[in-house]
Amino acid sequence: MKSSTSISLDVSRSTSPPIVFAKQGDSSSRYVNITITDNGKPYTLDSGITARIRAVKADKKAVFNNATIENNVIVAELTEQILAVEGYVIAEISLYKENSLLTTQYFYIAVQRSAVSDDEITSTNEYKALAEVLNKASKAVDIASAAANKANSAADNADTARESLTGAVNTVIATANAATERANKAAESVGDVIDGIALKNTDTGAAFIVKLRITDGKPYAVCETL
Repeated sequence: MKSSTSISLDVSRSTSPPIVFAKQGDSSSRYVNITITDNGKPYTLDSGITARIRAVKADKKAVFNNATIENNVIVAELTEQILAVEGYVIAEISLYKENSLLTTQYFYIAVQRSAVSDDEITSTNEYKALAEVLNKASKAVDIASAAANKANSAADNADTARESLTGAVNTVIATANAATERANKAAESVGDVIDGIALKNTDTGAAFIVKLRITDGKPYAVCETL
């Protein structure tokens, strides 16, 4: 169920403001299809342009909502809040792109009082466009925070891995040094006395010691007088 009204708004001159009819309390059913002109000539809505409807109701409450762009035509919904109060709503369309803002001439929404109101709608300010921007910003902050946490976790894991690797390298170096020391001691022992047997001549009383040596990998005995 949908009712649409088509109007044309200029961005360079003020003509007689169009008037759009609506009923108080209607919701999710009334839309305005807006063609933008520049000095009466069709205005092309480039890619990247965002359109928003800005309005002030008869009770001075404000509305700031997003609109859509379809085939170079802006489609603005007349929300329940826009139609909450009987009387004339002063509205305009603002076009945003990066740091640029371009706003059309006024148009009016004539809100006719509802004959019977089952549930009275309390008129309030409505800033859906701002709420959506803040919501996107909040999501962006959450995403950035999650990315930062992942980066910090990766850095912590890298530090742990580096410490583990350093410990392993130090252990290998210590083991190699110990093995080298043992090898050096073994090399130094070549040619040294590794065993000796004391002997005594029972007839003469002379004492001898027989020592076993290893030179060039070959064993031989040395007999010395004590």
